[in-house]
Formats: sequence, C-alpha cells, structure tokens
Amino acid sequence: MPGTGIGVGFSAIYITEDTLVPPPIYTMRISRKSAVSVYPNPGTNSFIVSANENIQSLSISNMLGQMVISAQYDGNKQAEVNVSALPCGVYTLRVNDKWVEKMIKK
Repeated sequence: MPGTGIGVGFSAIYITEDTLVPPPIYTMRISRKSAVSVYPNPGTNSFIVSANENIQSLSISNMLGQMVISAQYDGNKQAEVNVSALPCGVYTLRVNDKWVEKMIKK
C-alpha cells in the first residue's frame, strides 16, 4: 500500500510504490560530564559535594534504594556530608533531586 507506515520504536519504515524507504539515521552524543562531583571517593567519614549550582537538598541511598541520609542546605555550591554512621558500601547520592552520583564508603 503506498504511504503505509509501520511503526518501529521512534522510527518508521515507509513503503512507497513497492520500495522500502528507511527512516533517517539520527545520532546522539552522550556526555559523561556531571554537574556534581564527590570527593574523596572512595571516602571514610565525610564527603565534599560540589555542584555547578547551589545545593538545596541532598540524599543518600543504599543499594536497596533505602534513603539513609537526607539533608537540606543553605544554597552554597559546596557541602560536606558526614557518613561516619554508615556501614562501608556503595551508595547513591542525589543532589537537588536532579543529579545522581555513585559514592563508596570504605
């Protein structure tokens, strides 16, 4: 059928006069550069969190997804978080409910 579209994900293949016309190919560049940095990582008792914009909130979750630390901050671009009460392990750090970074407590 001329002009019939068969949907495949976000692209479609169109059949026109018995000819298959593939969709255009799109490329996407993915940047690994983050707006947040955590150091020292791995660390022991505390971590310094730096962001490109003011830090309002920060939460840390364990690998089970359980929030183990949640804190509000005054809006500086850098914050120190005390993790001395946490057991050693891998955690996820969420800043301003936007950015997520992995952190390791040893």
